[in-house]
Amino acid sequence: MSIFLGGTGSANELEDYEEGSFTPRLGGSGNPGSYYVEGTGTYVKIGRKVTVATRFNNVDLNNSSSGTVIVFNMPFTGGHRPSNGACGVTSDFIVYNVGFNTNYFLSFYLAHSNTIWYGLLSRTNNSWDDWYASDWHSSAVYMMFHGTYFTDS
Repeated sequence: MSIFLGGTGSANELEDYEEGSFTPRLGGSGNPGSYYVEGTGTYVKIGRKVTVATRFNNVDLNNSSSGTVIVFNMPFTGGHRPSNGACGVTSDFIVYNVGFNTNYFLSFYLAHSNTIWYGLLSRTNNSWDDWYASDWHSSAVYMMFHGTYFTDS
């Protein structure tokens, strides 16, 4: 689909626009193929920029997920690796019934060549660490998540 911005001439044509839905998954990096829960998701892709919005309603990771918490099964593979190594970073999410230390800054990042957002926590004046899936081992977990990343195509 072509969209024209500010006129109908070829200089104003945006040649790559796509939107749709997908099924995101929430789980742990230790066993994403064997245990995860599914949510709902939508995306908009303009050129190489992909913006996703996901929601997980009343899910339960119980004690089956392990490793770092991940949101995965994104509609496009991350690409365009900048010097910092992440194709996308977001702290644009809200959670309910998830345990975490309120002294930490929480975020997710999507690395080059994959479709996985990894949970990350930043300890004030200290260092980064994985946000462990064990913090998500509760029933009735809710999350609304929004992120933007870049792909090579």
